[in-house]
Parts: sequence; structure tokens; C-alpha cells
Amino acid sequence: MSAAVSRNDEFLFHLHRGSAFLMAGDVHGAKVELEHALAFQPQDAKSQDLLAGVYFRLGLYPRAIEIWEEIVGIAGGAWQKPLGKRGKWATGEWLS
Repeated sequence: MSAAVSRNDEFLFHLHRGSAFLMAGDVHGAKVELEHALAFQPQDAKSQDLLAGVYFRLGLYPRAIEIWEEIVGIAGGAWQKPLGKRGKWATGEWLS
């Protein structure tokens, strides 16, 4: 087994375990496992989003916001969707 496969397997193991803890309501267990997952793939936006949600639930609001801001930067704004017929975007900016 190559090192890349092994790292990916470790990432997936901790990601799924963290998700299971979160679904069971164990935010402390989820925090530990998601932090481990991100040690293997620190740029994974889905894992970062889950961890930010955990931090939010733990009351660590500044850290949660910081992660969500990083995710938006990674996505390059691709997450934005128009709201309504007038062209107002989720950011509050109007299109001309």
C-alpha cells in the first residue's frame, strides 16, 4: 500500500468517524476525529465545514467563522447563488 493511499485511508477513517460522532450528538468526539482527518488533508472543504459546525456548537464562534471564511476563499465564490428575480446575490451585491 502506498503512502498516498494510506494517508487517504486515514483521512477517510477519521472523517467518517467524526461524522458518526456528530450524528450521535457527541461534538467533543467529532472535534477530535475531524481535527485528525484535517491533519491528513488540511484543504478538504467538506471536512473544514463539518469542523466549523462543531466549533460553532461548542461556542468557539471566532474559530468557526475563520474556517468558514477560509472555505469561501478556497471555493472562489462559487458557492454564491442568485436570490429572486432581481439579481441580488447571497453576498448582498446587486448585479447591473
